[in-house]
Amino acid sequence: MGLRRNSRHIRWTGGFVAAAALLCVSSVGALAAGDKDHGKMVFKEHCAMCHGDHGGGTKTGPELFYGPGMADTVKIVTEGKDSGKPNKMPGFGGMLSKQDITDVATYVTQVIEGGG
Repeated sequence: MGLRRNSRHIRWTGGFVAAAALLCVSSVGALAAGDKDHGKMVFKEHCAMCHGDHGGGTKTGPELFYGPGMADTVKIVTEGKDSGKPNKMPGFGGMLSKQDITDVATYVTQVIEGGG
């Protein structure tokens, strides 16, 4: 009797772990599915003043010529980053929606850093 209960528990736990893994994979997929055209508009409004219209950098913010990848770009846009310049890049997590952040990260990683 105890063995049956344990095997049911193991099957349930295994199913739960598989569902959680699937959720994580689909979340990463959602990050990759940003709208780069909308991201360009978000970039122009919130990022270009420091990073330049095409990511070339200004006195305030660095050039965006290589990237940490999509997940790290989302994290930087959300939380901010100290670039070594006098002004730390602010986090936009409280100002922009998650979708706006995903879109601007898509634009930065695919268009600006990707050279296209």
